[in-house]
Amino acid sequence: MSTQQAAQPQTRYQQEVDKAAELLEKIIAAQPTIKAKSISRVLDTHVSRIEELLPDHMRGQAQRLVKRAMLTFSRSDKLEKCTENSFIRCVLEAAELGLAIDGRLCHAVPYKGQAQCQIDYKGLLEVAKRTGCIKNAWARLIHVSDKFSAWEEDGQCHYRHEFDITQPRGDVLGVYTVVKLPDGEWVGDWMGNAELDGIRNRSVAWRSNIGPWMTDDGEMRKKTGLKRALKTYIGDPGFTRALEIDDRE
Repeated sequence: MSTQQAAQPQTRYQQEVDKAAELLEKIIAAQPTIKAKSISRVLDTHVSRIEELLPDHMRGQAQRLVKRAMLTFSRSDKLEKCTENSFIRCVLEAAELGLAIDGRLCHAVPYKGQAQCQIDYKGLLEVAKRTGCIKNAWARLIHVSDKFSAWEEDGQCHYRHEFDITQPRGDVLGVYTVVKLPDGEWVGDWMGNAELDGIRNRSVAWRSNIGPWMTDDGEMRKKTGLKRALKTYIGDPGFTRALEIDDRE
């Protein structure tokens, strides 16, 4: 490498990579708390049982999921305040669904001293697609300024959705969900704010001013629409179990 090349300033991407690497090293170097050590010891002792919980395609991944869960735990002061058993339960429930507690597809959400397993929008879709009952699905928020229409004709669903990404779209009116079936057919489902707000208002966490309805309202509206649509087409026990875990307050 020439002197000129070596003197070139770091790109923003490289700076972010270095920053992430530095943070990871600090986390690894940090001494685990007594509670973290206790949780890790319990999970390591039961790796074989966690393997039994995993779906077939995830067999052999138990130790990796435990490490990712403990890394997540070490990053959160709020999780440190939760009971050990509640966090361990989150890890086991996520493993049962073939997911990891890593803040990407599945989360451990602190609530009144208890960690609760909560599946992300993308995690729910991952479990749903794995059943083979659907090919794909997605949900879209409909805003005041959007041009949106949906209709059924000759047994087929149709919709049109237009918006200008350079302009403010205004308040959310509802969510539209599309489910693509294995034979290529697709079906749509619509939920307005009256229905969405009714479901949100029944959430104990929301009434306590905490949880994802407070921090990620749009994502929760999409997830709510997706859940209702998928229930219609998926009766798989694995997906039903995912809904049971996610719906628990």
